[in-house]
Amino acid sequence: MTIGVYLDESEGDSAYVAAGWACPTERWAQISDSWQAVLDAHSGIQYFKINEAMGLKGQFQGWDVATRDDKIKALVQVIPHEPKFFGHGCYVARTDFDQVKHRVPRKYRSPYFFCIATSMVFSVAGETQIIGPDKIDFVLDRSREAVVMRKLFYSDIKPRFPRLGECLDLDDKTTNPLQAADLCAAALRQLSEPTPISIPHISTLDGIVAPLLELRGKALEDILETSIFKKKAGGA
Repeated sequence: MTIGVYLDESEGDSAYVAAGWACPTERWAQISDSWQAVLDAHSGIQYFKINEAMGLKGQFQGWDVATRDDKIKALVQVIPHEPKFFGHGCYVARTDFDQVKHRVPRKYRSPYFFCIATSMVFSVAGETQIIGPDKIDFVLDRSREAVVMRKLFYSDIKPRFPRLGECLDLDDKTTNPLQAADLCAAALRQLSEPTPISIPHISTLDGIVAPLLELRGKALEDILETSIFKKKAGGA
């Protein structure tokens, strides 16, 4: 069995997040089709971004709040509550990351690379290890950072953890599971914001996002001691 993990990143006033959803690869096609059906339904949109939805801009330009909320509710309900579908990823408080980033090798010192790499490593080792699959693939939201992250995945991460499979970067506007990951990352980020935005119907996801890892205390120390983050004496 292969697990496909779709990850998105989110940055707030208080925390950095890399989060999304994981499930058997063959299940993703059905979920994507259901997501597309909601996109195409009444008041159709081409893609979903939580930032555009909450700001009533982009695909949601000219919408009223009630219609926007109905669309979000319908999309949230697509995300299944079932044993082999679960949240995956991590988040770290800005203050905690700032205190330890000097201990992180330079290539992972940006919060994006640190959190994405942590999500990959902890899929096969640590508190959020994914048990059972023969292979774990990752899909990232396409960006210049994602291209670099893919190179790091193949050169530095996968060789250390053979159960990791492939890493792709795809356009979130045409990749429905990445749009669902955007919703997951935003929901997680709001948990740590001092003045959180109330995302409509987000409580429907309660329970699915439970495995996501907060990097604090021992969890943060554990990841810093893994082979990809542990700096060599005198190294950068």
